[in-house]
Amino acid sequence: MSQAPVVIVGGGIAGCATAYYLALRSIPSIVVEQSCVAAAASGKAGGFLARGWGNGSSTQLHERGYDLHVELAATLGIASYRRLETAQAEVGGRARGGGQTLCPWLDGKVQVEEMDSDTAQVTPLELTTALLDAAVASGFATLRIAKCVGVRRAGGDSGAVVGIDLESGDSLACAQLVVAAGPWSCLLDDWLGIPRACPMEGIWSSSCVWEQQTAEVEAVAVSAPTAVFCGEDANHCHLELYPRPATEALPRGSIYACGFGSSEHMQLADMRAGGKAATAQMVVADEKRVAAASKVTLLLQLRRSRCDASATPADVAAVAAADLVILFAAADVCDDRAFAEARRGDKNPGVHASLPPGRAAGARSVRRVERLRAICSNGR
Repeated sequence: MSQAPVVIVGGGIAGCATAYYLALRSIPSIVVEQSCVAAAASGKAGGFLARGWGNGSSTQLHERGYDLHVELAATLGIASYRRLETAQAEVGGRARGGGQTLCPWLDGKVQVEEMDSDTAQVTPLELTTALLDAAVASGFATLRIAKCVGVRRAGGDSGAVVGIDLESGDSLACAQLVVAAGPWSCLLDDWLGIPRACPMEGIWSSSCVWEQQTAEVEAVAVSAPTAVFCGEDANHCHLELYPRPATEALPRGSIYACGFGSSEHMQLADMRAGGKAATAQMVVADEKRVAAASKVTLLLQLRRSRCDASATPADVAAVAAADLVILFAAADVCDDRAFAEARRGDKNPGVHASLPPGRAAGARSVRRVERLRAICSNGR
């Protein structure tokens, strides 16, 4: 008789890593995922890594996990892994001068200081996919796109789990069951009929990736990459910026941003069938928080006239691409005196990504800030 596999419910980084390390030990597994690999947080997280940020009981886990990323990057050929510095930025104080080595692409009234140099990054989607691809290539793992709706137990409702039931009506036998479905793991309460069997909640948060292939993006992502943790701004955002390295598809790199605020906690009822977060595809970005963080509301307004009446929001966003990187030139990071001085002196106020040499910025940026203030005063 062939060995029953380990069934892993969830195709995120936890499930795919489990399949990978089982395969290294020649243990067969089946990854059951209802939509696609890395459909939720594992495909949308920032991928920031810090070796020394553990605390107490988690210190050893942080350090070993950080070191494992170095090993996995080499073994699996993870192109997005790289070491980079981390900085902290606070709005206020004196304007930055030229010749800055830390985040030279930030200027205006912002204070930037080194936070940690023993940090790194990886794009989670690439890592998650590579882990499963390697497991499948070994012959010890398979991926099945299906939805788990329950478990089968030996001897009725009190015995060991021996399989799972799928929405299609099929079932899968298992030697062991690993539930690695992220926030959807709380559905184990229903499958076992035990309240709080898996006391877990999800957090619905928004993030953005700027992929515009401009000199501004390249300056942040490739020329001087630094992860930046920002202090709270007037929109109640604590922005985190992670420049991502160049790829074949994005030769000038990209910029990941999160920390938009107003994250929502998801309960078991939200994750069940019929709930507002029943599938990963239902969890979409909060456009208001994205606008608050990136000032995209203003930029779309400025560019909307260049799109025809049939344009989709994606079309409009594409037209606005040239200006999207100037995401810090916003009224809420300019005090009134600086704003008044900018109007009189035709200066570029606020904290923003530096424009390349030879590109006019002053009056245009002041007009942008004026219009943004009008938008913000009418509600966000």
